[in-house]
Amino acid sequence: MSLPSGGRADKFGNRFERLWVVSLALEVIEGRLSTIKWEPLGFEGEGVECVATHTDGLKIYHQCKIQNGNHGKWSVAELWANGVLHNAKEKLEADPRCKFGFISNTGVPELRDMANHARTCDRDPSDFISLCFTSKPI
Repeated sequence: MSLPSGGRADKFGNRFERLWVVSLALEVIEGRLSTIKWEPLGFEGEGVECVATHTDGLKIYHQCKIQNGNHGKWSVAELWANGVLHNAKEKLEADPRCKFGFISNTGVPELRDMANHARTCDRDPSDFISLCFTSKPI
C-alpha cells in the first residue's frame, strides 16, 4: 500500500530518513564507520541526506526515499526524474573513490539486474560498459 500524498507522507519519509541515520550511528559505535554528517552544507550535502565515512576514509553518500508513490518499485527513468542519478553522477565524478547509496524500501529491479550482470561478467569492465551501454538501431 502506498503512502498518502501530502504531509503524512512527508512525515513517514522523514521518519525513514531518521531511522537510516540511527542505523549508521550504530555502525559508528560498533567501529565500522568513523563519522556521519547528516544534511551537510555545500556541495557535499547537495542531493543527499547524509555522508558516512568508513574508518579507511571511504565516503558513502546516502540519498533516502521511502518509496515511489504507489508504484511499488523505482525505474531508472524515475530515478533520473527525481534527481537521484544526477546527484550520484555529480558525487562520483567529483571523487571516483567514493560510493553513492540509494536507500528505499522499494527496489530498482533494472539496477539490481544490471549490477548482478556486472558482477558475473567474465569480461574486462570497459568491455562490459561498451557492450551493455551502447544503443544500436534494430
